[in-house]
Amino acid sequence: MFLRLPACGAEINCRAQMFLRSLACGVEISGQAQMSLRLYLYDRAFSYIGGYLMIKEGQFYFLSDQFYITFPDNKLMKNKEVIDGEKHDRPCFFAFSDNKNPDILWCIPISSKIEKYEAIYKRKMEKYHKCNTIRFGNVMGIKKAFLIQNMFPITKKYIANVYIDKNTKKPVTIDPDTARDIITNAKDVLKLHRRGIPLIFPNVTLIEKVLLSQLQIENIKLSINSGKALNESTLTTESEVAATVEKSSIKSKLSEIRQSKQNKIQNKIHRNSVERDIT
Repeated sequence: MFLRLPACGAEINCRAQMFLRSLACGVEISGQAQMSLRLYLYDRAFSYIGGYLMIKEGQFYFLSDQFYITFPDNKLMKNKEVIDGEKHDRPCFFAFSDNKNPDILWCIPISSKIEKYEAIYKRKMEKYHKCNTIRFGNVMGIKKAFLIQNMFPITKKYIANVYIDKNTKKPVTIDPDTARDIITNAKDVLKLHRRGIPLIFPNVTLIEKVLLSQLQIENIKLSINSGKALNESTLTTESEVAATVEKSSIKSKLSEIRQSKQNKIQNKIHRNSVERDIT
């Protein structure tokens, strides 16, 4: 069983650790034990679904440096944000799930530069009578700008940790109405952007394509490691797979599988030919 546990900055208690080890070893655990684990992880920004630990929608996350190395887009937010009175070396992001692919999360940067973004919001409202690229909401009692215009996709592996309230030791959240407003507007902006209306600053089309290719490669490696036969019809093209990551290893495995299939076919043809000659 495949198990992924993203860093969350919170300790996992002994009972949860025991459950996780059982899952990782493929050992079934009772329904009561699963419920205990699910509730424990839910309080720490993760939910347990079908053997996977899933990032929860509508909370705040910090990304790893690797994301900015892999995607050197100068339109991505890299400003230092003040969190709990301290400057962080990366901004904090509000995340929600993609409608089509649940493995993709969309991150919306937040900013404390309220005057700047309120002025932009006001200009857009005067000109278009609508502004869904910038929204506002309170985070831990402080007004923040949610910059939908700067949002971008990620996958779980690029999440460094969750934004935890140092007083409550729980993940920071916003009220449901604000979260609903931000996610609804973000999805509307994304639909328009996909139709060719350039409302989002980063090159999200390219980033999403690379992320989907990475997910595809991960699925291939899981299939290879588990000994399952690959269904090559689910791949885009062999050249795309080879051009992504770990080219030689993946290509070698694919070649071995194809050669094995060809050998089986040839052996079957040979046996049929021998049988006909005998008869």
